[in-house]
Amino acid sequence: DQVVFEVAGLDDHQDEVYYIPHGQVAAVVGASPLADYRGMQRNEAARYLVAHQRVLETVMRDYPVLPVKFGTVLPDEGRVRHLLEQGEPLFRTALAKLAGQVQMEVVVLWNLPEVFQQIGQEEPIALLKAQIDSNPPEETLAEWVALGEMVKASLEGRRAALSDRLLPPLRQVALDMALNPLMDDSMVTNVALLLNKAGRGALDEQLAKLDEAF
Repeated sequence: DQVVFEVAGLDDHQDEVYYIPHGQVAAVVGASPLADYRGMQRNEAARYLVAHQRVLETVMRDYPVLPVKFGTVLPDEGRVRHLLEQGEPLFRTALAKLAGQVQMEVVVLWNLPEVFQQIGQEEPIALLKAQIDSNPPEETLAEWVALGEMVKASLEGRRAALSDRLLPPLRQVALDMALNPLMDDSMVTNVALLLNKAGRGALDEQLAKLDEAF
């Protein structure tokens, strides 16, 4: 029998979420309004990410789950069934290995206008900006390019230094950790953590300490 989950999917018009079974595994699926989710801005992707997470949490109440990467789209149910047929042994092994564990996402944001203000006060950048301001715009194109590169380098350096302080405490409580892509400059880090039951409580403690420290 086909089980329909009582949760909304990604598509407002076809939001039924159900599973396609094969042997001892099944794929939880729903209609997708988009064929490709790559390159989306963070604010644009937010509602889809929330819906994706809501489905995962609903399914996890009753079944162990191997989350599929957000934005994964297959053309039809036939392709889903083929994937299940080919991958069932691997999926079963992974489910057994990951029993009792959960993946948590931690995203760290910073106050970007404040960061840019601090960068603007760095001596080499401030001096170059003053030099640009004192000359006609048509004579300062190369300086503007150089200024942009200096600001970018400073931003990336600050992000790397901050990540070097944030990630080790998170790594300590996780069984495994993977870095996810940054969606825009407002993100410092975006990390997925694999946790067991004890690790979930330890993560809350580490996040509280980091929140107080920063």
